Amino acid sequence: LPILKLVKIPDAERRLDDYPHQFSGGMRQRVMIAMALACEPDLLVADEPTTLLDLAASRRVGDLLMGLPQQVLLVTHDLELAGRCDRALLVDGGRVVADGPAADVVHHYRARVAACS
Repeated sequence: LPILKLVKIPDAERRLDDYPHQFSGGMRQRVMIAMALACEPDLLVADEPTTLLDLAASRRVGDLLMGLPQQVLLVTHDLELAGRCDRALLVDGGRVVADGPAADVVHHYRARVAACS
Protein backbone atom coordinates (compact mmCIF):
# COMPACT_ATOMS: atom_id res chain seq x y z
CA LEU A 1 0.00 0.00 0.00
CA PRO A 2 2.76 2.56 0.71
CA ILE A 3 4.01 1.97 -2.82
CA LEU A 4 0.65 3.09 -4.24
CA LYS A 5 1.00 6.26 -2.20
CA LEU A 6 4.53 6.70 -3.56
CA VAL A 7 3.15 6.75 -7.10
CA LYS A 8 0.40 9.15 -5.97
CA ILE A 9 -2.71 6.99 -6.39
CA PRO A 10 -5.48 9.01 -4.70
CA ASP A 11 -7.34 7.16 -1.90
CA ALA A 12 -4.92 4.23 -2.24
CA GLU A 13 -6.51 2.28 0.63
CA ARG A 14 -9.96 2.49 -0.95
CA ARG A 15 -8.68 1.68 -4.46
CA LEU A 16 -6.94 -1.61 -3.55
CA ASP A 17 -9.80 -3.80 -4.78
CA ASP A 18 -10.62 -1.72 -7.85
CA TYR A 19 -10.36 -3.28 -11.31
CA PRO A 20 -8.05 -1.82 -13.98
CA HIS A 21 -10.99 -0.39 -15.96
CA GLN A 22 -11.86 1.72 -12.91
CA PHE A 23 -8.57 3.63 -13.18
CA SER A 24 -7.66 6.33 -15.67
CA GLY A 25 -4.85 5.64 -18.15
CA GLY A 26 -2.42 7.71 -16.10
CA MET A 27 -3.32 5.89 -12.89
CA ARG A 28 -2.91 2.52 -14.62
CA GLN A 29 0.54 3.58 -15.75
CA ARG A 30 1.44 4.66 -12.21
CA VAL A 31 0.21 1.30 -10.85
CA MET A 32 2.48 -0.46 -13.36
CA ILE A 33 5.39 1.67 -12.12
CA ALA A 34 4.47 0.72 -8.54
CA MET A 35 4.48 -2.96 -9.51
CA ALA A 36 7.96 -2.57 -10.98
CA LEU A 37 9.20 -0.66 -7.93
CA ALA A 38 7.88 -3.40 -5.61
CA CYS A 39 10.75 -5.56 -6.88
CA GLU A 40 13.21 -2.91 -5.60
CA PRO A 41 15.18 -2.62 -8.84
CA ASP A 42 18.41 -0.68 -9.15
CA LEU A 43 17.37 0.24 -12.69
CA LEU A 44 13.81 0.82 -13.90
CA VAL A 45 13.28 0.48 -17.66
CA ALA A 46 10.32 2.60 -18.77
CA ASP A 47 9.40 1.87 -22.39
CA GLU A 48 7.05 4.54 -23.79
CA PRO A 49 5.50 5.32 -20.37
CA THR A 50 3.53 8.33 -21.63
CA THR A 51 2.18 6.93 -24.91
CA LEU A 52 -1.59 7.45 -25.29
CA LEU A 53 -1.82 9.61 -22.16
CA ASP A 54 -3.23 13.12 -22.25
CA LEU A 55 -0.86 15.99 -21.57
CA ALA A 56 -1.70 16.31 -17.85
CA ALA A 57 -1.36 12.56 -17.18
CA SER A 58 1.85 12.48 -19.22
CA ARG A 59 3.35 15.23 -17.09
CA ARG A 60 2.34 13.45 -13.85
CA VAL A 61 3.95 10.21 -15.01
CA GLY A 62 7.05 12.14 -16.12
CA ASP A 63 7.26 13.94 -12.78
CA LEU A 64 6.97 10.61 -11.00
CA LEU A 65 9.73 9.00 -13.08
CA MET A 66 12.06 12.00 -12.73
CA GLY A 67 11.58 11.96 -8.95
CA LEU A 68 12.46 8.31 -8.36
CA PRO A 69 15.63 7.45 -6.47
CA GLN A 70 16.28 4.53 -8.85
CA GLN A 71 18.06 5.01 -12.13
CA VAL A 72 15.54 5.14 -14.95
CA LEU A 73 16.24 4.06 -18.53
CA LEU A 74 13.58 5.82 -20.56
CA VAL A 75 12.64 4.74 -24.07
CA THR A 76 10.39 7.42 -25.56
CA HIS A 77 9.32 9.51 -28.50
CA ASP A 78 8.15 12.20 -26.05
CA LEU A 79 10.69 14.99 -26.59
CA GLU A 80 9.45 17.04 -23.65
CA LEU A 81 10.03 14.10 -21.31
CA ALA A 82 13.36 13.16 -22.95
CA GLY A 83 14.57 16.74 -22.54
CA ARG A 84 14.09 16.46 -18.78
CA CYS A 85 16.51 13.55 -18.49
CA ASP A 86 20.19 13.85 -17.62
CA ARG A 87 21.46 12.08 -20.71
CA ALA A 88 19.94 10.93 -23.99
CA LEU A 89 20.74 8.79 -26.99
CA LEU A 90 19.02 9.57 -30.27
CA VAL A 91 18.63 6.46 -32.39
CA ASP A 92 17.58 6.54 -36.04
CA GLY A 93 17.25 3.34 -38.01
CA GLY A 94 19.05 1.41 -35.28
CA ARG A 95 22.03 3.77 -35.41
CA VAL A 96 23.02 6.18 -32.63
CA VAL A 97 23.05 9.63 -34.22
CA ALA A 98 23.44 11.73 -31.06
CA ASP A 99 24.57 11.03 -27.51
CA GLY A 100 25.04 13.46 -24.66
CA PRO A 101 23.22 15.80 -22.31
CA ALA A 102 19.49 15.42 -23.01
CA ALA A 103 18.88 19.10 -23.74
CA ASP A 104 21.64 19.05 -26.39
CA VAL A 105 20.37 15.83 -27.97
CA VAL A 106 16.78 17.11 -28.14
CA HIS A 107 18.04 20.38 -29.65
CA HIS A 108 20.06 18.38 -32.23
CA TYR A 109 16.97 16.36 -33.14
CA ARG A 110 14.75 19.43 -33.52
CA ALA A 111 17.40 21.15 -35.67
CA ARG A 112 17.68 18.04 -37.82
CA VAL A 113 13.90 17.89 -38.32
CA ALA A 114 13.76 21.61 -39.13
CA ALA A 115 16.49 21.18 -41.75
CA CYS A 116 14.46 18.43 -43.44
CA SER A 117 11.33 20.60 -43.63
